[in-house]
Amino acid sequence: MISILVPIFNRPVIALARELSAAGAEAGVPHEVIFIEDGSTEYLNQNKSVAKEQNTVYKVNSENIGRSAIRNLLADTAKYDLLLFLDCDVLLPDELFLKRYLNAIEGKDVVCGGHTYRKQAPASRKLHHAYGLKRECLPAVARREKPYNSFKTSSFLIRKDLFQKIRFDETLTTYGHEDTLFGAELRKRKANIAHIDNPVIHIALDTNEAFLEKSKQALRNALYLLHAGKLAPDEIRALETYFRLKGSAGGRAVLEFLVPSEHYLREKLLQPHPRLRSFDFLKLAWLRDIEKETE
Repeated sequence: MISILVPIFNRPVIALARELSAAGAEAGVPHEVIFIEDGSTEYLNQNKSVAKEQNTVYKVNSENIGRSAIRNLLADTAKYDLLLFLDCDVLLPDELFLKRYLNAIEGKDVVCGGHTYRKQAPASRKLHHAYGLKRECLPAVARREKPYNSFKTSSFLIRKDLFQKIRFDETLTTYGHEDTLFGAELRKRKANIAHIDNPVIHIALDTNEAFLEKSKQALRNALYLLHAGKLAPDEIRALETYFRLKGSAGGRAVLEFLVPSEHYLREKLLQPHPRLRSFDFLKLAWLRDIEKETE
């Protein structure tokens, strides 16, 4: 009835596999769990033991094919008509996790459960933690206000026939906005999407420096998708703000002021208590930098 699909890249997944096994037993429905390593070089020896869990398949893809392609491969491998995608760096809230999803999919095309983070984080990972808690970890009632924009790949259930009509865009091989594009495609098809409170716990946090680099790469992807006609500016907050500023003389002056402030903003974000407003300004400076590279 349900295929649970987990792409892995250099993460241990034994704890997640055990939790999924328990949740599957609690749900009491036919299910499979498929893990595929996407060119991982770490944790391979220990991860292979997950195949011992009931109804669990573990495969190794020696080549890294990217975040989008590996999810498409998992869907092609699945044998059931409901696909539950999970990131590899999450844990479940409890054994009723699958039951909640299965109850919610009745009459729906897609169900998103959301995600959360642990309460504390080391200083070296504060930025990712702060951003995640304040900008991403929204309760279902808030996500329902913009159901397609709130779509995230960390945890979602979708009907296989709908997924195969959309699939993840494999031209995106680097980090960022494959979920935004998928949500936009769901909107175009007027998919019936539900948001529920069934959050996975995101346990892996990037270092502050790594989070900044991945965020800048995500903006490169955003501009690529925009110029390719695959996304509109209003589907990504930073793009919407950037192009609104570009549309006026005063706004362009603000952007030109922000560019030389990039180092200062970056240093502010590496401090123990990062302010997300500084991160918003830094994104605008990055967008101006990225556009200048192609002018």
